[in-house]
Amino acid sequence: MTNKDAHKEAYKQRKLRSNIWDINEDIVLFKNPRTRTITLVFYFSAIVGIVSTWFVLNLEKGDVMTRELSALELILWQFIFITFANSVLFSFFYLSGRYILKIKLLPSKIIEITTWGCLSNSIITFDAAELIDATFIEGNLNLPSKPLVFAPYINLKFKNHKKLLLDMQGEFPHGYLAIIEVFKHLKI
Repeated sequence: MTNKDAHKEAYKQRKLRSNIWDINEDIVLFKNPRTRTITLVFYFSAIVGIVSTWFVLNLEKGDVMTRELSALELILWQFIFITFANSVLFSFFYLSGRYILKIKLLPSKIIEITTWGCLSNSIITFDAAELIDATFIEGNLNLPSKPLVFAPYINLKFKNHKKLLLDMQGEFPHGYLAIIEVFKHLKI
């Protein structure tokens, strides 16, 4: 993109933000490109969790791995192994219905949000006034001798106490300032 194209794009985004509520067509404000990846990782973690749980629960007391353990130790180790093997799967169940894939602004101040689900995606429509809080979280993870992880997101909270996660590393076709313009009454 040349410098002239960048200026044209910035002007177009600023013009859209100035009259975003007056446009009479659907505007895609956010789109997450990770839909397929999230779904594949969910199915992979589900298969690993189910297979490992089946394996652990089908251990017999006479097996080589269980001969030296008491019944209480065996139950404790089974619980720990099943919990760790399924922890990723549990986090996906938490994200189901909360992780935003697409935000679309419809005419008459209606916002349509598509969220990721374990079995299918769901669409939520609401009035902009129903959003009561938006918190920006930097998502920095800095561990010693490990790469720095930067995963910012916005936590959206609605009047019906539903919470959604907006991954800031998605695609903003009209710039991320268009999202801020829609939610400006919240002072993100």
